Amino acid sequence: MRRLAAAALLAAACGVPNRPLPPLERTVRTVPNSFAAQTITGRKTSGVTMRIYNTGHVYTKGAAVSSLKSWSSKVSLDEPFFAIKHPDQGVILFDLGLTSESVKPLNAGLLTGLLAKFVAVPKRDAATQLKADGVDPEQVKWIILSHLHLDHTGDLSAFPKATVVVSKREWDDARVLNRAKSDSKFLDPEIWESKLRLRLLELDGEAPYGAFDHGLDLFADGTIVIAAMPGHTAGSIGAWVNLDGGPVLLAGDAAWVVDNYMDLALPIDRGMSDPKAYRRSLETIRAMQEALPRLVVFPGHDLTSRKLSDRDDLPLVEPAAR
Repeated sequence: MRRLAAAALLAAACGVPNRPLPPLERTVRTVPNSFAAQTITGRKTSGVTMRIYNTGHVYTKGAAVSSLKSWSSKVSLDEPFFAIKHPDQGVILFDLGLTSESVKPLNAGLLTGLLAKFVAVPKRDAATQLKADGVDPEQVKWIILSHLHLDHTGDLSAFPKATVVVSKREWDDARVLNRAKSDSKFLDPEIWESKLRLRLLELDGEAPYGAFDHGLDLFADGTIVIAAMPGHTAGSIGAWVNLDGGPVLLAGDAAWVVDNYMDLALPIDRGMSDPKAYRRSLETIRAMQEALPRLVVFPGHDLTSRKLSDRDDLPLVEPAAR
């Protein structure tokens, strides 16, 4: 009885709906039949590759991240970052994952302690892993942050020559939340703004890209397109990357796990700043996947899509045995 009561209390605190959500409305853009061809013909640069790294884990209840999972199930999720090598732009990172310092504020708070535990693996922060893989952190020229939660922002100071790309809406929203001290999970723009080479993106005026309402071709060469994917946070973004081996979509926490976009299975309300926008972002991801079966979607905390793919151009870098 105590366990049932605790589960009920947890569910109530997290805003878990007591009845099924209504079906999602098909409000996203239709992907043109010619879109797949455009991703090939529009790419002006070849030699673009990507490697995948994992910095740690978050242990949580299954139902916290997917309505297909139960409250009794426990899942271990990934904390990845992605390194893209571009022949002209150098090394581009998408997110930075965890550090031993960032887990402290993430694990603070009673509700977070009940729901999730973040664990950074020693010497597996982004800079250390890149060095071990032959990449000097000073070679990193760009860092794209999907959003400003601390399990995605890593240690930005380790990459002094990088330009940091963030949604302006995300940056401004994080500033407000930190000033109000209403959410300790966000990187604080007040602290970091003067320390970074910062590029804040406003996507609303950009042309559509597939099912996305707006897409910004970051280098104007068809290799990396930034798209707004709001819902988890106000200014969440994702990166569509046209690799030599085919497209990938780095979704950040617009999807936590593959259930979210494959089955439109929602996380708990606490995992969404705007549930309606979150559901629409999931529909957009699924529309892109349906239009391009070769597309590999990487949710923010689930690398199993790599195993589900038949592609061999998406290596997961394993730390060297000691």
